[in-house]
Amino acid sequence: MSLIPKAFPVRINLLFLILALVLFGVFLIRYNFTQDDAYISFRHAANFINGHGLVFNAGERVEGYTNFLWIIFIITGLIAKINPLVLTKVIGIVSGTATLAAVFWFGWTLDRRQTAPDNYIPGLAVLFLAAFAPLAYWAISGMESVTFALLFLLAVGAYVRRSYSVTVFIASTCLNASPTTFCFPPGSSRPLRPNGPFSFTTPFATITGR
Repeated sequence: MSLIPKAFPVRINLLFLILALVLFGVFLIRYNFTQDDAYISFRHAANFINGHGLVFNAGERVEGYTNFLWIIFIITGLIAKINPLVLTKVIGIVSGTATLAAVFWFGWTLDRRQTAPDNYIPGLAVLFLAAFAPLAYWAISGMESVTFALLFLLAVGAYVRRSYSVTVFIASTCLNASPTTFCFPPGSSRPLRPNGPFSFTTPFATITGR
Protein backbone atom coordinates (compact mmCIF):
# COMPACT_ATOMS: atom_id res chain seq x y z
CA MET A 1 0.00 0.00 0.00
CA SER A 2 1.43 3.33 -1.05
CA LEU A 3 1.98 6.02 1.59
CA ILE A 4 1.80 8.74 -1.10
CA PRO A 5 -1.64 10.43 -1.30
CA LYS A 6 -3.31 10.10 -4.71
CA ALA A 7 -3.59 13.88 -4.96
CA PHE A 8 0.17 14.30 -4.51
CA PRO A 9 1.25 13.46 -8.10
CA VAL A 10 -1.52 15.69 -9.44
CA ARG A 11 -0.21 18.65 -7.46
CA ILE A 12 3.38 17.94 -8.41
CA ASN A 13 2.47 17.67 -12.09
CA LEU A 14 0.56 20.95 -11.93
CA LEU A 15 3.56 22.54 -10.22
CA PHE A 16 5.79 21.29 -13.04
CA LEU A 17 3.33 22.73 -15.57
CA ILE A 18 3.38 26.13 -13.87
CA LEU A 19 7.19 26.09 -13.72
CA ALA A 20 7.28 25.16 -17.40
CA LEU A 21 5.08 28.12 -18.35
CA VAL A 22 7.19 30.47 -16.24
CA LEU A 23 10.38 29.14 -17.82
CA PHE A 24 8.86 29.55 -21.27
CA GLY A 25 8.02 33.16 -20.42
CA VAL A 26 11.56 33.83 -19.19
CA PHE A 27 12.99 32.49 -22.43
CA LEU A 28 10.55 34.62 -24.45
CA ILE A 29 11.85 37.73 -22.70
CA ARG A 30 15.43 36.57 -23.12
CA TYR A 31 15.07 35.87 -26.85
CA ASN A 32 12.83 38.80 -27.78
CA PHE A 33 13.89 39.33 -31.39
CA THR A 34 12.61 39.01 -34.95
CA GLN A 35 14.12 36.49 -37.38
CA ASP A 36 15.09 38.25 -40.60
CA ASP A 37 13.36 35.58 -42.70
CA ALA A 38 10.03 36.70 -41.24
CA TYR A 39 10.23 39.82 -43.36
CA ILE A 40 10.13 37.68 -46.50
CA SER A 41 6.59 36.64 -45.55
CA PHE A 42 5.71 40.20 -44.56
CA ARG A 43 6.80 41.54 -47.94
CA HIS A 44 4.90 38.89 -49.90
CA ALA A 45 1.77 39.69 -47.89
CA ALA A 46 2.22 43.44 -48.34
CA ASN A 47 2.69 43.08 -52.10
CA PHE A 48 -0.46 40.99 -52.29
CA ILE A 49 -2.43 43.63 -50.37
CA ASN A 50 -1.08 46.30 -52.72
CA GLY A 51 -2.27 44.38 -55.78
CA HIS A 52 1.08 43.00 -56.97
CA GLY A 53 0.33 39.36 -56.18
CA LEU A 54 2.16 36.93 -53.89
CA VAL A 55 5.61 38.01 -55.02
CA PHE A 56 8.68 39.41 -53.33
CA ASN A 57 9.33 42.00 -56.02
CA ALA A 58 6.49 43.61 -57.95
CA GLY A 59 6.46 42.44 -61.56
CA GLU A 60 8.53 39.31 -60.93
CA ARG A 61 6.30 36.22 -61.05
CA VAL A 62 8.41 34.09 -58.76
CA GLU A 63 7.10 32.04 -55.84
CA GLY A 64 9.52 33.07 -53.12
CA TYR A 65 7.75 31.76 -50.04
CA THR A 66 7.53 28.34 -48.38
CA ASN A 67 4.72 28.97 -45.90
CA PHE A 68 1.51 29.72 -47.76
CA LEU A 69 -0.84 29.37 -44.78
CA TRP A 70 1.35 31.63 -42.64
CA ILE A 71 1.22 34.31 -45.31
CA ILE A 72 -2.57 33.98 -45.41
CA PHE A 73 -2.59 34.69 -41.67
CA ILE A 74 -0.47 37.79 -42.25
CA ILE A 75 -2.66 38.98 -45.15
CA THR A 76 -5.75 38.55 -42.98
CA GLY A 77 -4.04 40.60 -40.30
CA LEU A 78 -3.12 43.35 -42.74
CA ILE A 79 -6.72 43.54 -43.92
CA ALA A 80 -7.73 43.97 -40.27
CA LYS A 81 -5.04 46.66 -39.85
CA ILE A 82 -2.93 44.50 -37.51
CA ASN A 83 0.83 44.94 -37.55
CA PRO A 84 2.25 41.69 -39.01
CA LEU A 85 5.15 41.74 -36.57
CA VAL A 86 2.77 41.86 -33.61
CA LEU A 87 0.40 39.31 -35.15
CA THR A 88 3.04 36.69 -35.90
CA LYS A 89 4.67 37.03 -32.49
CA VAL A 90 1.30 36.65 -30.75
CA ILE A 91 0.46 33.58 -32.83
CA GLY A 92 3.90 32.15 -32.08
CA ILE A 93 3.58 32.69 -28.33
CA VAL A 94 0.07 31.25 -28.26
CA SER A 95 1.26 28.27 -30.30
CA GLY A 96 4.18 27.70 -27.93
CA THR A 97 1.92 27.86 -24.88
CA ALA A 98 -0.59 25.52 -26.53
CA THR A 99 2.23 23.12 -27.39
CA LEU A 100 3.26 22.92 -23.75
CA ALA A 101 -0.36 22.39 -22.70
CA ALA A 102 -0.84 19.71 -25.35
CA VAL A 103 2.27 17.81 -24.24
CA PHE A 104 1.02 17.89 -20.66
CA TRP A 105 -2.46 16.78 -21.66
CA PHE A 106 -1.26 13.96 -23.90
CA GLY A 107 1.14 12.78 -21.22
CA TRP A 108 -1.66 12.69 -18.68
CA THR A 109 -4.33 11.07 -20.84
CA LEU A 110 -2.20 8.61 -22.81
CA ASP A 111 -0.22 7.26 -19.88
CA ARG A 112 -2.02 4.16 -18.64
CA ARG A 113 -0.22 4.53 -15.32
CA GLN A 114 -1.71 7.96 -14.65
CA THR A 115 -3.32 6.74 -11.45
CA ALA A 116 -0.02 5.46 -10.06
CA PRO A 117 1.32 7.50 -7.12
CA ASP A 118 4.70 7.98 -8.80
CA ASN A 119 3.48 9.17 -12.19
CA TYR A 120 5.24 12.46 -12.91
CA ILE A 121 5.70 11.89 -16.63
CA PRO A 122 3.28 14.65 -17.81
CA GLY A 123 4.88 17.29 -15.62
CA LEU A 124 8.45 16.26 -16.36
CA ALA A 125 7.76 16.08 -20.10
CA VAL A 126 6.37 19.60 -20.27
CA LEU A 127 9.12 20.95 -18.03
CA PHE A 128 11.84 19.42 -20.20
CA LEU A 129 10.19 20.85 -23.31
CA ALA A 130 10.01 24.33 -21.78
CA ALA A 131 13.70 24.03 -20.87
CA PHE A 132 14.39 23.56 -24.59
CA ALA A 133 15.21 27.21 -25.34
CA PRO A 134 14.61 27.00 -29.14
CA LEU A 135 10.89 26.58 -28.44
CA ALA A 136 10.71 30.13 -27.09
CA TYR A 137 13.34 31.36 -29.56
CA TRP A 138 11.22 30.42 -32.57
CA ALA A 139 7.91 31.29 -30.89
CA ILE A 140 8.96 34.94 -30.61
CA SER A 141 10.79 35.05 -33.94
CA GLY A 142 7.84 35.90 -36.20
CA MET A 143 8.24 32.60 -38.03
CA GLU A 144 5.78 29.73 -38.42
CA SER A 145 7.99 27.03 -36.89
CA VAL A 146 6.24 26.66 -33.51
CA THR A 147 2.77 26.80 -35.06
CA PHE A 148 3.83 23.95 -37.31
CA ALA A 149 5.15 22.05 -34.28
CA LEU A 150 1.80 22.49 -32.53
CA LEU A 151 -0.18 21.24 -35.52
CA PHE A 152 2.24 18.34 -35.88
CA LEU A 153 1.76 17.39 -32.23
CA LEU A 154 -2.02 17.60 -32.51
CA ALA A 155 -1.97 15.46 -35.65
CA VAL A 156 0.09 12.77 -33.91
CA GLY A 157 -2.22 12.93 -30.90
CA ALA A 158 -5.28 12.51 -33.12
CA TYR A 159 -3.61 9.61 -34.93
CA VAL A 160 -2.83 7.82 -31.67
CA ARG A 161 -6.48 8.20 -30.71
CA ARG A 162 -7.46 6.76 -34.11
CA SER A 163 -9.20 9.98 -35.16
CA TYR A 164 -7.95 9.60 -38.70
CA SER A 165 -10.15 12.22 -40.35
CA VAL A 166 -8.92 14.79 -37.80
CA THR A 167 -5.36 13.61 -38.40
CA VAL A 168 -5.61 14.14 -42.15
CA PHE A 169 -7.16 17.59 -41.75
CA ILE A 170 -4.55 18.83 -39.26
CA ALA A 171 -1.69 17.23 -41.17
CA SER A 172 -2.78 18.83 -44.41
CA THR A 173 -3.15 22.21 -42.72
CA CYS A 174 0.29 21.77 -41.25
CA LEU A 175 1.71 20.99 -44.65
CA ASN A 176 0.09 24.06 -46.20
CA ALA A 177 2.25 26.14 -43.94
CA SER A 178 5.33 25.21 -45.90
CA PRO A 179 5.76 23.69 -49.35
CA THR A 180 8.44 21.29 -48.27
CA THR A 181 5.76 19.15 -46.69
CA PHE A 182 3.34 16.74 -48.33
CA CYS A 183 1.09 18.08 -51.02
CA PHE A 184 -2.09 17.75 -48.95
CA PRO A 185 -5.22 19.74 -49.73
CA PRO A 186 -5.73 23.14 -48.11
CA GLY A 187 -6.34 22.73 -44.43
CA SER A 188 -3.26 20.65 -43.78
CA SER A 189 0.22 21.22 -42.45
CA ARG A 190 2.04 21.46 -45.77
CA PRO A 191 1.21 25.16 -46.05
CA LEU A 192 3.34 25.77 -42.97
CA ARG A 193 6.56 23.82 -43.45
CA PRO A 194 8.10 22.23 -46.55
CA ASN A 195 9.82 19.48 -44.59
CA GLY A 196 6.49 18.09 -43.47
CA PRO A 197 6.67 14.75 -45.26
CA PHE A 198 9.81 13.78 -43.37
CA SER A 199 8.42 15.06 -40.08
CA PHE A 200 5.18 13.14 -40.37
CA THR A 201 6.33 9.90 -41.97
CA THR A 202 8.68 8.70 -39.21
CA PRO A 203 6.39 9.01 -36.16
CA PHE A 204 3.31 7.77 -38.00
CA ALA A 205 5.20 4.76 -39.35
CA THR A 206 6.57 4.04 -35.89
CA ILE A 207 3.17 4.25 -34.21
CA THR A 208 1.53 2.16 -36.93
CA GLY A 209 4.18 -0.54 -36.63
CA ARG A 210 3.72 -0.97 -32.89
